[in-house]
Order: sequence, then structure tokens, then C-alpha cells
Amino acid sequence: ADLTLEGEVGVSALDRNRSSDFDDGDNSGAAYNLTANWKPRSARIGDFDLALRYRDVDARFQPIDRINDIEFNRKWDIATPAVARERMTEGRAAYMPWQHTRISGGAGSISRGEFSSLRLDGGLQLQPASADSGLPKLDYGIEYIDSEDAQAGIHGSWLRQLAAAEYRGGLFTPRLRFEQEHRESRDTPTDTLRLESQSFVDVRPGIVFPSIWNMTFSADVGMRVEDVLLGGSLERQSTDILQQYGWQLRSWKDLSSEVTVTVRDRRFSALFASRGNKDLQTILTRAQTRYAPLNGGVQTDLLYEVSTERTSRLQRVFLNVPYGQGNYEYLGDLNDNGVQDEEEFELTRYEGDYVLLTLPTDELFPVIDLKSSLRLRLRPERFLRSGASPWTDALRAFPSESLTGTEE
Repeated sequence: ADLTLEGEVGVSALDRNRSSDFDDGDNSGAAYNLTANWKPRSARIGDFDLALRYRDVDARFQPIDRINDIEFNRKWDIATPAVARERMTEGRAAYMPWQHTRISGGAGSISRGEFSSLRLDGGLQLQPASADSGLPKLDYGIEYIDSEDAQAGIHGSWLRQLAAAEYRGGLFTPRLRFEQEHRESRDTPTDTLRLESQSFVDVRPGIVFPSIWNMTFSADVGMRVEDVLLGGSLERQSTDILQQYGWQLRSWKDLSSEVTVTVRDRRFSALFASRGNKDLQTILTRAQTRYAPLNGGVQTDLLYEVSTERTSRLQRVFLNVPYGQGNYEYLGDLNDNGVQDEEEFELTRYEGDYVLLTLPTDELFPVIDLKSSLRLRLRPERFLRSGASPWTDALRAFPSESLTGTEE
């Protein structure tokens, strides 16, 4: 049928003190979920897909499992969860004028106590059947969330965009990834921006080279600019130049592997550099290999990830302050080297004239982070290439899996 209706009801009963009958009137809660989906088909004008959803969750309802997806709070810009009745209404529409083309849009609202949010989104997907069609592959989505928390006095607006495109018509496959976010969170009484306000634009063009001997090479170069809150407004914090190179080996004699090298140069603006931020260069190498011989009876997964960056080393500095306001006193040049060494200072309670500060040095030093893991899985029943047999059933009861990892 073109029209589908669904309904769902949940009831919970939670007694926080079963040994007492006092205040048992708030133990029970209920939740309702109603959906309607209409999919009319027309060979002349294309296909439609319309969906409506309404959900009502009582404040006393206690689910035994998670009922919201992992991005629920981000989807509605919920910053301060509250125990209150929740009402949510959503509507979505999609139009497919041609095969492999989909245009979609949606709107929704949610209210939870004194919090309310309105959400609008749209998208365009183009999935050509083959590389010979002459059409690019495109996936674009945009969403806007306007939220209001009357109790906390916060008003938020959040615009997000994400697009990915590639063209497989020629020898090489050019591709482009674009991501942009602009979030403003304001205190309602003073109309000032809050710390969570931020904005960034990330553009990454790239290219995928033709496959040679089951191997694929790719290269991407991108730029990312970030704005953060400073002095009551969004100011340019940094500009990142990103280089990413990839190599992939697809299933060759039970072996598959993938290696990615990422080089990121982060340059802070003069405004943030004056506040102690230092330019950074980070190099990340990630290698993942799988070897599954003997019909998959032995499966080995190796992960190796190492990142190098240059960062400031922290230095302990003793600063002279008026007598009695510090917690260290200087004992003198005990080793006669003309330098105030750390061991020449002593803690004191009332007679100190020095305080200890930890400051970054101007010189950058290399830092290396290493993560590696090895996973070995044995399935003895796959050693036998014959069909089902008593031996196969017996060996299936003796699988094993081992995992070891290193982080340094």
C-alpha cells in the first residue's frame, strides 16, 4: 500500500523505594510514538516520499534502553537536559524526479519544559548508476537549528553544511569535500555570545588515481579556517593547511591493507599568537592491515598509528613578588654557577617572596604519540574446506580471539 501508519506505546513503572508506599503517585510514565508514511508512485512525474512523526514522552517515563540516537542532542541543539514532558513533531518530504536523483527536505520542532527548538534541513543526492553516465556523484546536506532555553536564558542558532562530490568519468577521479558550521549561542538578557559559539569552513579538493594491481592511490589538499569567541565576538583563530595521501591494497591473496599519511600545518592569527598560541605541524601515519589465510580460519588485524608534532616545552619559572606574598624563598646561589636553579628555592608558609609559574618556551620540541594493536582470531571449522560434517560442528565450538595493544 502507498500509505503506512504505525503506532507505538510504552509504559514504565519505577519505584525508587519499594519498601515504602509513600509518594508512589509518580512511579508510572508513558510514551507515545506515531508515524505516517505515504509513497505515491508515478511513472510520469517521479516518486514521492512523505513522512510525519509525532512523539510524546512523559517526564516520569523511564526507558529500559536508549530511545534517542547518539546525535540527538546535537540534532536539536540541546545543551542542558531537563526532566520534563517532551513533545516532538517532524515532517519529511523527498522527491525523485529521475532515477538516482533525490531531493529532500524536512522540518521539525521539539519542546521539553522551558526548552524549545525548531529545525529545518534539506539535501540533494545524485548517485549515477555507472561511471559511463557522465554525471558526477553528489551528496549535499544543509540544516539550521533555532533553539531557546528560557530557564537558562540562552538563545542559539546553528547552521551546518556538508557536501561531497566526485566525478568518475575520466582516467582520474577528482573529488571535493566541503564542510561549514556557524554557531552562535547568546545569553538572552545581555545578548552576548557564549563560549560554545564557533565557526569554521573546511574545503578539501582531491584526486584518486587509477587502480594498478589492486592498488589505489589518492591525494587531498585542503584548508580549514576557524573562528572562536574572543572579546565578545567571533575572531579568526587559525588557518590550517591539510595534506592527506592514501594507499589501499584490495584483497590480494588473503591480504588487504590501507595506509594514510596526513600532514597538518596550523598557523595562528597574530591576535591569538600574541596570547601565547604557537604554530604547530602535525604528521599522522595510520596503517591498517588484514591477513586472513586458510579460508578465513586465521584472521589477523594490525593497526599502527603514529603522530609527530612540534610543541612548546613547559618550563618552571620563579617570579619575584613582594615579601610575604609568595610561597617560595630563595636560598642563594648554592652551587656558585650564577644561575637561580630550581633546587635553590624552598617552600615557606609566611616569608616567601617568589611564586612558581609554569610557562611554555619559545622553542618547539618534537613529540611522538604511538598507538598499535594486534588482533588474532581463530575459527578452526574453516580449516576444513568440505561441507557440513560432525568435525565442522565440533570445531565450531572452539573459536578463540586475542587482542594486544600498545600506547606510548
